[in-house]
Amino acid sequence: CTKVSFPKSEMKMRCRLDSEEIIVRKKQKERVQKALNGWEQYQQMQRDAKLVYLKEKVQLQREMISKNDLLMEQRRKEMEIQRRQKFEEKRNEHRRLFQSIRQKELKCRLATACILRFLVN
Repeated sequence: CTKVSFPKSEMKMRCRLDSEEIIVRKKQKERVQKALNGWEQYQQMQRDAKLVYLKEKVQLQREMISKNDLLMEQRRKEMEIQRRQKFEEKRNEHRRLFQSIRQKELKCRLATACILRFLVN
């Protein structure tokens, strides 16, 4: 209470007003503190949410990279298989060509041998 020379009835009133004002100020301080605490909690939740988001984003990027690596490896294997198949096809085609050339050559030799035998006899 503030000590001022007033009559007793006014003193009681002044004390009562001062104590009510103290209570009001105290409640205001508490409200402000609650609001500040709430704001700090909100900011912390925002930071936590952002951290979770970034962690998930990094995890997704890692998964995408590993999927891309797997796809690239799979494509590389498929290309290797196709390359081998083309090689085999070409090799078989060349074998057929050489066999047909050999058969024609053998036919020509046989025909030549027959002609020579005919001419000799």
